[in-house]
Amino acid sequence: MRYVFSLIASLWLFAFPGLAQQRVALHHNGVTTIFSSSQPFVDAYNASVSGDTIYLPGIDLAIPPAINKGLVIFGVGHYPDSTAATGVTSMAGLTLQAGAAGSHFEVIRFTNSFTFSNSVSIDSVVLCRNYIGGNISIAGTGGANASNGIVIKENIITGNINAQNTNNIQIYNNIINNNISNIVNNGWIANNIFLRPGPPYYFLINVHQSRIENNIISLDYILSNCANNQFIKNIFTKDPTGITNNIWQDSWVNQDLNTVFVNYQHVFSYSADYHLKLPGNFIGTTGNQVGIYGGLFPAKEGGVPANPHISSKNIGAMVDQQGKLEVQIKAVAQ
Repeated sequence: MRYVFSLIASLWLFAFPGLAQQRVALHHNGVTTIFSSSQPFVDAYNASVSGDTIYLPGIDLAIPPAINKGLVIFGVGHYPDSTAATGVTSMAGLTLQAGAAGSHFEVIRFTNSFTFSNSVSIDSVVLCRNYIGGNISIAGTGGANASNGIVIKENIITGNINAQNTNNIQIYNNIINNNISNIVNNGWIANNIFLRPGPPYYFLINVHQSRIENNIISLDYILSNCANNQFIKNIFTKDPTGITNNIWQDSWVNQDLNTVFVNYQHVFSYSADYHLKLPGNFIGTTGNQVGIYGGLFPAKEGGVPANPHISSKNIGAMVDQQGKLEVQIKAVAQ
């Protein structure tokens, strides 16, 4: 009950632009603390311990030097159509260090790359429905220090994903403007859309013994130093199925993505529409459509968070004769 009350209090706070400005909520053991300094995220982080949850408002925030605690951190979103009532949660890219295992980051606009410290095991990190304005780098030597259970899902990623220091990484239902590299084995790459922002780039570089299914790939060059991967039910703008040392099953090749998508743009744009024109023509391994709106975990419209999200608000300009202020807030639970 305390958690529900704390969450409602946080939603109420962030519904008012004047209150939400520079205010961050830290939830710890059923108690919510509001930070309202000039750098409230930094102060909330400093006061937190692993296992806490931090709720961020729709503003641009200063960041800690690094994250070395296992925290759940919610923004309010980054899609224009779903943040009209809240604003966009924005910050520079973060760096994770030892101790950040179990962290979860959701619906935040990162203006720079997201980095895992080299050669350190940081397990069970989830990046969900964020905008990442750069690369995701999980580089290092791997082996005993490899990070396990990394999940990258439903994000917009303008750069590439370097997964060198991982085991069993899961990358699904993202829009990726570049490539994925350095998966040694047991990667799962499913229901992503790979765009082409400029000169032709490779789709996969140094990826081995992984399952790649239900993706839509617009890059001209497909593989570089990749072997023993299983490709199933992917859409390609070229025909890569003659590349040896990999398994190809039920591919759609030489596809024009302007006829595949409702409104295709080769560089990500919020104004594009990446729904399929004829989803029934492209059924993937899970019995629904390929791409981000299919698979085991279809993407949420507007990239809204899993916690209750303010979709609209109507706040009176002044109080009435009884000193009451009319407030109408609509919150939608996912």
